[in-house]
Amino acid sequence: MKTVLYAEDDPDDVFFFQRAFKKVAPAGSLFVVENGAQAIAYLAGKNPFLDRAAHPLPNLVLLDINMPVTNGFEVLAWIRAQPELSHLPVVVLTSSNNDADRSRATALGANGYLVKPGQPDGLADLLLACQQYWI
Repeated sequence: MKTVLYAEDDPDDVFFFQRAFKKVAPAGSLFVVENGAQAIAYLAGKNPFLDRAAHPLPNLVLLDINMPVTNGFEVLAWIRAQPELSHLPVVVLTSSNNDADRSRATALGANGYLVKPGQPDGLADLLLACQQYWI
């Protein structure tokens, strides 16, 4: 796995995701932001993410839907409105199994919609699938 941007506001989810990422992609780079506004700033290369050597554009974006400041749907819409990011795979990674959320994510241009596994150990399998399919 190369470079992944993970937008998630729940510290527990971040902890387990980081652990699974190290297991699956020890040579990969994971950048975590805690809300949608930070995800947009990261992707736009705005402060505090100005240095592209330190904060490279990701090969994959994983978005939670329910985040403070700017939600995952708003981030997804912003990404798809940026011509220079049109190639970027974006996968919604959420606890919502709601069909309306899935439909909205698809309509906004998500490449995938994955429901977080109930057990932390399932994250490694999920990351392997992301690596094989989107990177």
